[in-house]
Amino acid sequence: MIRRRYLAGCAGVAAVGGCLGSGESDSSPPEDPREQVGHYIEEGANNDGAFVEEVGDIVSVEADSGDGYNASLECELEYRSSDQPDSAYEENANWTAYYVFKSVFEQDLDVEQLLITAYVPTVDQQGSEEDTVISEIMMTGETAAEITWDNIGAEEIPANADQYSFDPV
Repeated sequence: MIRRRYLAGCAGVAAVGGCLGSGESDSSPPEDPREQVGHYIEEGANNDGAFVEEVGDIVSVEADSGDGYNASLECELEYRSSDQPDSAYEENANWTAYYVFKSVFEQDLDVEQLLITAYVPTVDQQGSEEDTVISEIMMTGETAAEITWDNIGAEEIPANADQYSFDPV
């Protein structure tokens, strides 16, 4: 795959509102616990330290078999320059996961697990554009409860995640 070359910009997304990466929330959390989970996922993705270009169309929060929720986020990672090495993409995915996990799991919400799928736009040899998944990071609420979020950073996400994969483009 050949990486698409573009510079990160301000992507206004209806579900999030405004410029991603602003670090500010446009509203207080909704009343419905399920909607609160989605709210805090988006809040984490909006953090200045997260490398999210665009929150995907799919932010799902579903009740699990118990009283908790299984949640997922699909997001496009920022591409900061045309010569960014794959290791920077992994670091960007880890920082994004850190801020989203921290935002969700520091709340008193019953999230059983949260899956973050990160993708980047690519162009193949024939010029076809597609989104290529480069990272899937999942953490359970049980694992997250053992973490002191202010004492770790993105570099600890691979060791602490319940499932972690990164495939460079």
